[in-house]
Amino acid sequence: AFVMKLSANGSQVSYSTVLGGSSADIANAIALDSAGNAYIAGETASTNFPIVSGAYQSTSRGRQEAFVAKLAGSGEVVFTTYLGGVGDERGLAIGVDSALSIFVAGGTTSTDFPTSSSAYQPLNAGGQDCFVTKFVASGGTITFSTYFGGSGGTTGLQEQCNGLAVDGGGNVYVAGATSSANFPLLNPLQTAIAGGGSDGFASKFSPT
Repeated sequence: AFVMKLSANGSQVSYSTVLGGSSADIANAIALDSAGNAYIAGETASTNFPIVSGAYQSTSRGRQEAFVAKLAGSGEVVFTTYLGGVGDERGLAIGVDSALSIFVAGGTTSTDFPTSSSAYQPLNAGGQDCFVTKFVASGGTITFSTYFGGSGGTTGLQEQCNGLAVDGGGNVYVAGATSSANFPLLNPLQTAIAGGGSDGFASKFSPT
C-alpha cells in the first residue's frame, strides 16, 4: 500500500510512504481529521505487516486481514493494527468523528470476527457479511464491532460495505451491496431485493 500527500495545488509531494509487508497489501480508503492526520483502511495478506506497539490486534489470524493505520500530518506512522478472524477481511471504508474515534467497515468471511457485547449482529449470517467497527482514538481498543448481513443469495456476493460516513452526533452511515433476501431492514424505502445479482443498501447506526 502507499499513502501520498500533495500540496494544495498538486504541484509538490508533501510526503509519500509505502505501508506493508512481504505479501500483498492494498489501501482502499482514507479519511482525514481536522489536524491533517490520515486514517487508512485496507487489506493485507502479509504476516509481517508493520504493527505499532499497543495495536488492538498485533498478529494475522487468517489468510487475509483488514488493516487500519493512522499517519501524522508529516507522514509518520502513529498506529497500525490488523482487524479480522480466521477467514478473509477487506477494510473498504473509514471515517473519523470529532472525538477522533475511528470507524471502519468492509467485508468478512470469518465466523470469529471480533465483535463487541453491544453488537447489533454478533454472528456471521452466512458467507461474507459486512462489518462495522469503532476504535478509540489510540487504535488500541474497540468501542463497538458488529457483523451486518444476511444469509446470501445465488451470486455468492452476500454483503460488502463500500462506503462510510459519520455525522456530528457520532451516528454511522454505511453503504454497500447485498444479495441476501433476509438482509436486516428497518424503516425501508425498498422492502425486498428487486432482482438481479445484488442490490445496494444504506444503513444508519447509533453511536453505540
